[in-house]
Amino acid sequence: GSTECVACDLGQVASVPGSSACSACVAGTYSDVLGQACVICLAGFISTNGSTECVACDPGQVAGVPGSSAGSACMAGTYSDVLGQACVICLAGFISTNGSTECVACDPGQVAGVPGSSECTTCAAGKYSDHLGEACVDCLAGTISIAGSTDCEFCDPGEVAGLAGSSASSACVAGTQP
Repeated sequence: GSTECVACDLGQVASVPGSSACSACVAGTYSDVLGQACVICLAGFISTNGSTECVACDPGQVAGVPGSSAGSACMAGTYSDVLGQACVICLAGFISTNGSTECVACDPGQVAGVPGSSECTTCAAGKYSDHLGEACVDCLAGTISIAGSTDCEFCDPGEVAGLAGSSASSACVAGTQP
């Protein structure tokens, strides 16, 4: 028999007094400083087998439950919160790609009409994007636009566009403003 006890290696524990062997902590846990217990990682943190600490998920990834061994990438249309615990849905007018840490606004003349969008859509001729990038709005009667516009313009002097949502290519005709 042994005459003295020896400490377990880092990342291992002897959880029962009088143990004759140490065992590695499983992924999703880490060994306490005394080597007596494996402690579960908090949500937003991960570990591998035999770890001495939990580490934060990589940017754009989350570990939504305690005891996670790996993070998972947030889907397009979402981003990871600062704690790495949840994927948050992008607001209308904003988009993201897989594994994002933030949502970005659509370019002027484009929209993302619903929350959780992964791509922006260019507004068609006869429409313009609202200032929030949430919707394409019809041009008023008497005005026109080309695809991707942020506003509508009046026809040249001596021309009119009689219908709402008119495009620049064919709407202006000889006449007077209504």
